[in-house]
Amino acid sequence: MGSTVRDAVYLALLTQFSVAREDVAQHLDIFQTMLENNFGPRVAKVLARAIAKRVYLELHLTLVEQPAFGLLEYVREAKSKFLKMNPREAEKVDTEIGACRETNGSGGEDCK
Repeated sequence: MGSTVRDAVYLALLTQFSVAREDVAQHLDIFQTMLENNFGPRVAKVLARAIAKRVYLELHLTLVEQPAFGLLEYVREAKSKFLKMNPREAEKVDTEIGACRETNGSGGEDCK
């Protein structure tokens, strides 16, 4: 996306859903909903796939496109593959999630 479209997406997230740019990773479900609402389901799928390609590239993973996948599914799959390939990172993530749950209470809804 160009900077104009990117800025419009972040503005829509903030005004429609009160999600700031730095909080998008914790609210991918809302981000996906915003894309669908503002661009339609077909364009949202294309954008989700483009974002997923970038995530996979950053993690040095190979993206296998799945027609039924949305952004959430691609990110979950990338996370799973990355942690399998990097067990020490998995331990670090588990430790961080445990610490977050202790800090925020037993529910840990904000711990991802």
